[in-house]
Amino acid sequence: MEAALILWERSQEMGFRYSTLLSDGDCEYSCVKIDMSFSRNFFYYLERAYMPTTALVLLSWVVFWLHPRCTNIRLGIWIGILISITIVTTSINANSPEVSYTKALDVWMGVCVFFIFSVLLQLCLVNNAITSEENAFALKNQLAAEEINSTPSDEHGKRNPLRSYTSTPLRWLNKYSTRAQRIDVVSRVLFPAAFGFFNFIYWVTYAAKRV
Repeated sequence: MEAALILWERSQEMGFRYSTLLSDGDCEYSCVKIDMSFSRNFFYYLERAYMPTTALVLLSWVVFWLHPRCTNIRLGIWIGILISITIVTTSINANSPEVSYTKALDVWMGVCVFFIFSVLLQLCLVNNAITSEENAFALKNQLAAEEINSTPSDEHGKRNPLRSYTSTPLRWLNKYSTRAQRIDVVSRVLFPAAFGFFNFIYWVTYAAKRV
């Protein structure tokens, strides 16, 4: 009982109202009406749910700063984070009351899980970019070796150059020589920006409902 009371707090004083209830006949019955308003204890969920899941989402972005070829390390970090957020989600659901509607906490947890799974998709894109570049490089060297009558050129053994951006907002990507590196640096900006935008929308909406 004490553990359950921690989840709730009384938002305002209880209101007592005396009224009368008339029956079908001429009899009159006295009754007392009590109005009570409760709200969830926000700091409890802030400590047990919002802060741990936010930390896990931020920690999942560490893989963007590792070398693209460290596939095993990047995937190992992601699996550890996935297990951690699964444990946190299970613990929160076990200690929360069951309701028939979608809670604000459910939306938060769902979006956090979505961001973590998006990191897995990013890892797949990086790995696919590395594999494609290696296959193209190997095929180019093989074709160059089979050209018996061709004149040796300095271009053999070099990777195909990536697209060079001329616009000012994207010109900084030209200093990265591989597509995998470009995916990583774009993710370092895109993921925090998207998560920050979600936080802005979420907390503005949540604060508006509490007022």
